[in-house]
Amino acid sequence: TIFLVDVTYPLQTKSRTDICLKKDPAYEVTEIQCDSNMIFSGGSIKSDFAPIVVDRIETSIVSEGTQNRVYADIHLRKASVGDVVYSEDHTQNLMGIRVSLGSGEVFDCDTVQDGYLEFDGTDEEVSCDTTVILEEAWQVDSLNVELVYDYSIGLNIGPVPIKKLGEGLD
Repeated sequence: TIFLVDVTYPLQTKSRTDICLKKDPAYEVTEIQCDSNMIFSGGSIKSDFAPIVVDRIETSIVSEGTQNRVYADIHLRKASVGDVVYSEDHTQNLMGIRVSLGSGEVFDCDTVQDGYLEFDGTDEEVSCDTTVILEEAWQVDSLNVELVYDYSIGLNIGPVPIKKLGEGLD
């Protein structure tokens, strides 16, 4: 006999990387690597172990008068078999997503409605932006990505021999 089991479990994961923010994107920082456009992937993104991972983050910053706009493109990738199912009736593949800076600014993201992203496949890209007011010429801050979703996976367990009580006993 073969058993087919569907398992659904809730997840809340966090990923982060340190980014450099410059008041003037053309300003040359000599103390650390601090570019106005950065790409983070692999080990430069600290993440919880999960079936959906933050695979790559691309950031840029532009000056807008007395403030700056920070852009972040977040690339999500499904790293294992299964599906995102986060809705009341488990019919939609919704994932809660929140992108923020360690200093508290929360990003607005396209394709995200009421804090949820529809995750239909194996890869999704979310473009986000926020404004910051920088007091110093440059500073390092953390970029945080929080994901909340239910994950469903089908398990095939078998074959499992089933015997009547007392069978096989001598």
